[in-house]
Amino acid sequence: MKVSLAMVMKDEYFKHVGVIRESKKVDWESDQYYEFYQIYKTFKRLVAAKDEDKRIDDTTLKRSLLVLIRVLSAFYGQKPFVLIDEYDQPLINAHEEGFRERFSKGIYADFLGDALKGNDFLHQALLTGIQRVAKESIFSKLNNFSVYGVHSKKYAQYFGLTEEETKQILADHGVEHSEEVKSYYDGYRIGGYDIYNPWSILSYLDEGELDSYWVNTSTNALIRELIPSASREFHEAFEKLIIDGVLILKLLL
Repeated sequence: MKVSLAMVMKDEYFKHVGVIRESKKVDWESDQYYEFYQIYKTFKRLVAAKDEDKRIDDTTLKRSLLVLIRVLSAFYGQKPFVLIDEYDQPLINAHEEGFRERFSKGIYADFLGDALKGNDFLHQALLTGIQRVAKESIFSKLNNFSVYGVHSKKYAQYFGLTEEETKQILADHGVEHSEEVKSYYDGYRIGGYDIYNPWSILSYLDEGELDSYWVNTSTNALIRELIPSASREFHEAFEKLIIDGVLILKLLL
């Protein structure tokens, strides 16, 4: 997991190292650039190292995102945005493999925490994921997140395709918006909006037939783990859902 995270950061560093080397805006003797350059050299040796423990230094990896933000801010003269899609996927993988605590509270917590908290060079960060940020222990240091979940109305229409957008996309491709299409892909109710799955709609248009395209794009490991330990009321409701196909529940927040 450490090596995988380091390789992602290595790719980000390689995107920018050329222009930063050419720039006179960055003080070559500064500690900021020296840290960046040392990290760049370390990442360059990642693949060549035979001993996995020697491939990456924990301190270097933890500070790599913070240092990249600082150097890019100095180079462009603007505080950058940081976009982290599916921030929780490494946590889910670590949980499935049995080392979540060691990974999340060790490397990953510092990797994100150092970059996102108290960083004067950062303008704003946006994280997406299926686990609520506020509920995740790795963000115990960070208390200034604005969380927008499936019950929030502010950005609800951007979680997928609205019904109007779906109808327009289908019409542009000469395909009718039918009740069958709606029953397949109108799978979410977010902030009062009926939201269609973008991947499924695009796959439907590409393949030309109705199918459950989204089911093969993610893992249900967490759900499979939780169901056996759920309450009797949950199992009764779940059985009703399987038999009747519809179940209306009121969620108390």
